[in-house]
Amino acid sequence: MKIAVLLFVAVQLIKAETTRSIFNLLELEPCHKNDPNYNDCFLKFIDKGLSLLSKGVPKLFIPPMNSYTVPVLASNVTLENIATGRAVLKDIKISNILKLKVIDVKVDVDNLSGEIDVFHPKLTIAFEYDIDGKLLESPIHIQGLFKGKFTDINSNLKIKFKVVERNGEKYFAFDDFKFKMEVGGGTVHLDPTNPEERIITDFAQNLFNQNAEEYLKLLNPIYVEHGGRLIKSMAEALLNLIPANQILPE
Repeated sequence: MKIAVLLFVAVQLIKAETTRSIFNLLELEPCHKNDPNYNDCFLKFIDKGLSLLSKGVPKLFIPPMNSYTVPVLASNVTLENIATGRAVLKDIKISNILKLKVIDVKVDVDNLSGEIDVFHPKLTIAFEYDIDGKLLESPIHIQGLFKGKFTDINSNLKIKFKVVERNGEKYFAFDDFKFKMEVGGGTVHLDPTNPEERIITDFAQNLFNQNAEEYLKLLNPIYVEHGGRLIKSMAEALLNLIPANQILPE
């Protein structure tokens, strides 16, 4: 994954040139375990970290990360009695991913657990699609481009860490990971590769746009599953690179 690879390269360069932590080089001060106001400190730490990543960190060769790309994603889709099928999505680009507001943070440093609530005012998603399935019992095979704008996105993440040891160094790893997300609204545009499929894509597009809230609820298990996987994989890339005593110093 693009971000994970860039972070890996950056940290390897850090290890080769200095013994300072990545937080020192980013001019980020991690919150100490014994801080009586740890939650407030951690909230400020997250806000500053997101701002840095959004702008990019040239000295660590990290470009602006306000957009994120997933090369390919395959998923089975079922919308009650409306549609069923398998979708292969390619070159998925998610924009405004770091334009968010952290609403609340709760951390139990002794139990190594925490909960965070996040609000995204808007996310834009674009990708190529290849879908095989049925629409209202009629077989379909369609390909083309998808663009969607989604608004009022509330996410909740509950996590618990454990300590693992590798090569004599202690790191954090996920012991539990639970992710929830609700999308308030959205609009989509489908541009088929074959003009003859325009009738089908216009029907599906208009059906969604006229009842976006209802269909977003039906699709909730799908985007929660894939969104959770994405967040977890990005977090694991960092946890695998940064020792525990740098993330949670005494």
